[in-house]
This record gives sequence, C-alpha cells and structure tokens, in this order.
Amino acid sequence: MTIKLRSKVNFPATVTATGGLAVAKANGVWTVEPDWSYLSLETTIPDASGRQLWTFDPVNDAYYRLSVQALIDNLPDGPPGTAATITAGTTTTGNAGTSATASNSGTSNAAILDFTIPRGADAGIRYAFESSTSMAAPASGGLRLNSASLASVTAIAVNATNSDAVDVSDFIATWDDSTNTVKGYVEVRKEGSGAVLGLYQLTSVTDNTTWLQLAVTYVSGSGSFTAADSLYLTPYRTGNKGADGAGTGDVVGPSSSVDSEIALFNSTTGKLIKRASTTGILKGTSGVLSAATAGTDYCAATSGSSVLKGSSGNTTAATAGTDFMKPDTTSNLTKGFTATSYSAGTFSTGTFTPDPTNGNFQHATNGGAHTLAPPTSVCTIVLEYLNNGSAGAITTSGFTKVTGDAFTTTNTNKFVCFITKTNSYSQLHVQALQ
Repeated sequence: MTIKLRSKVNFPATVTATGGLAVAKANGVWTVEPDWSYLSLETTIPDASGRQLWTFDPVNDAYYRLSVQALIDNLPDGPPGTAATITAGTTTTGNAGTSATASNSGTSNAAILDFTIPRGADAGIRYAFESSTSMAAPASGGLRLNSASLASVTAIAVNATNSDAVDVSDFIATWDDSTNTVKGYVEVRKEGSGAVLGLYQLTSVTDNTTWLQLAVTYVSGSGSFTAADSLYLTPYRTGNKGADGAGTGDVVGPSSSVDSEIALFNSTTGKLIKRASTTGILKGTSGVLSAATAGTDYCAATSGSSVLKGSSGNTTAATAGTDFMKPDTTSNLTKGFTATSYSAGTFSTGTFTPDPTNGNFQHATNGGAHTLAPPTSVCTIVLEYLNNGSAGAITTSGFTKVTGDAFTTTNTNKFVCFITKTNSYSQLHVQALQ
C-alpha cells in the first residue's frame, strides 16, 4: 500500500508499524505493506466461510473483504480431462483375487486418477480340491467329490480344517439340523469363477471327527475342477418344518380320483388312503370293507342291482325294495333262496328255546329227557330233531297250541317241528318222519 500526502505534514523521521504491517519511506513516499516476517502462513482452512481476504477493485478504486469460501465458489471450472481407461491388472493370490487398475490422463488443471480396485474375497469356506474320488479323509484343507463329473456327485468329503487352518467341523456338522426332509443346499465353486461350480441338495452330514461327508443330490452346475484348485464351499440351510395342524396330518392319497368315490385306508400307518376298487354291495368285517357276495351275504333283488351301484367304487343310489331288501320296505321276491341249517347241539336236560338269530332252519339231537319251549321273538323256525341212543322224553312248555305227532325215544327216529311265534301266540306242529 502506498500513501501520498496532499499537503506537507511533519512526520517523525521514523515510523514503526505493528500488527503485521511495515512502513517505509523513499523519496518522500511512504509505503505500507505486509510484514511477511511477522505474519504466519495458513496452510489449512478450517472455516472457509469465516476466513476473509482483502481485494481491490481498480474500476471503483475501492477495497473489499472476500471470504475464502466465496473465493472457492467463484473459481472457474477447469477444462475436462480425457476419458478414463480401466484395464485389468495382475492376478494375486489368496483372498484378494484379481484386481483392476484405473487411470485418467487429463489436460491442464485436470486431476490425475491412478488407483487399484482389489477384488473382494469369495463367500464360503475355502478348500483345495483333491482329484481322488474316494470318500476318505482328505488332507488338511482338502475337499473331494465322489465323481469327476459334477452332475454325478452324490457325496462330498471335506477335512475338518479348511485352507486357512481353521477347524470348521462343528459348523459343517449343523448343516443337516433342519427338521425338513431337504436339509438345505451347498455350492462348490472355483475361486474367482462363477462359471465353474456345482449346486447340490443336502440330505445329511456324517461327522467322522477329522473329516465330514455330505450326502447330496445334484441340482445344477457347469465346468470341472482341477487338482489343487482353490474352491469355496457355501451352505444354504433350509428352515425347520412348521408345526402340524390340529389333527395328526400327513394323510396321502392317490394322484387322482373319481367324483363320489369311496376312499379306504391303505396299509396300517393311518396316513395312506386308496381308492375302493370293489363293485356292488360292500360288507364290513372289523371295519374292513370288501365286496359282498349275492346269495351269501345278501339276498339279490329282481334287477340284480346292489346298494352301491357302479364300477370301481363310483357309486349311485340304489332303491330299497327294488335293488335290495330292507326291513321296513316291501320287496317282491321272484326267486327262491337257500339256507344253511344251524346246529343247535345235543340236549339231554333242561329247556331248549330255539333262537331265530341263529337262522330260520335249525337242527338238534335228542340225547336225554328235556323240554322244548317257543322262541321269545316273532319268527318262523323249521327245527329238525334226531334221536340218538340216549334219547329221552321231550316235553313242551309255553306253546299256545301243539299239534301233530307225538315225540318218541327210539334211536334214529326223526321229527320236523314247524314253530311259529306271533305277537301273542305260539304254535308247534310235530311231523314224525318214521
């Protein structure tokens, strides 16, 4: 700063300035300027908005204050640099993988960009591939497959210690802890290559103390491994099975069915069902259904139809009195029937009361003196009597009416007794056959 005086002023011969200013006189001109030896050098700008500079405007012949931040904000942009070139660098060992180098050569005032971007480590547990397909203990840090073809692999053997000398066996042993049938999935991938890998469904893990064997099923993959390849083993475990519903659940049936078809239990597990393949009337024996036989299990009606009509268990409604006999429905029988005579046994004492639930045709042996009484329920029974060598006198008791021949005690004599029990009365008619 130069100061010119417009009029004569008496100054002392020497003027001393402080606070970072210096004053000098030459040829009658006093000059005020910064004292650079006194002022310190500021190398950082902690408060760009608060720091200020003096600026001179020659047009208006005036001085102004300027903040450092305003100076920065008003600096002109530099010319653009040339396009950046990124080239692949060299391959390094270990987890670093491959690297990329980037550089940018700008023109004046352009920043020079020169840096290396390291490749991140692969996910998973690192092992060294062994070409042996024997499912035995690999070397420390080793991994084996039971087939050279990734698509044919069904077992994987790994050492308890990985390539980084860390015992990971307890962790691997938990990979099959899921309560689902599919325990999870495992990926075997070559380091630095997403194209060489095998993906497998995990069934179980067998811990052999120093090594572990994984039972797997191939899902997908590509490429092949070479001995000493650095591989990564990565698990993807499935969650546990959810809780069953309120019932026992897990019932499994056939893949298809027919509308209105009957379902039957299959085997004894209580969880399998099958299609009913029988046709016609079904009978149940201790809860097990089977086809009933006309003339044996039931009386066939005129049309020959059955209660359940159709084929392979596909049913339609049958008509009572037409398709089958029903106790409270009138049926028209156009054909006869046969029956098996029930053996009531030998009677030599006491009272014999025929039971209609044993059938309407019965036979008994007279082995000693006893009494014949009428049935207790409404029915008609045809009873055959045979005398043996110990035959005794047969007396009757309780019948409303007894007609026909008298019983004898002669050995081998036979009699047919026609017994009818109505609501209020009973009648016995004896027919001697000798």
